[in-house]
Amino acid sequence: MRESTDRRGNRLPATGTGTADPGSPAAPPRAQRRTVVGSPEVVHRELLDVAAEYGADEVIAVNIVYDHRARRRSYELLAAAFGL
Repeated sequence: MRESTDRRGNRLPATGTGTADPGSPAAPPRAQRRTVVGSPEVVHRELLDVAAEYGADEVIAVNIVYDHRARRRSYELLAAAFGL
């Protein structure tokens, strides 16, 4: 079996020896939830559900929209949905 390395030469685990990909059917159900998409009301409800599922008292939102205005608007909608 050939050993795999990353760009820096660090050894990588052989296929099948690492943890499950979060999006794979073999991953635990919680690990499959990676995104929340929808209207401000839907996002508000789903983020509260995710926080409750994990027992979290805070949530960090990360938006990868390229356009600065669109990204800022997305954060504004999120803030308004949470009354911030």
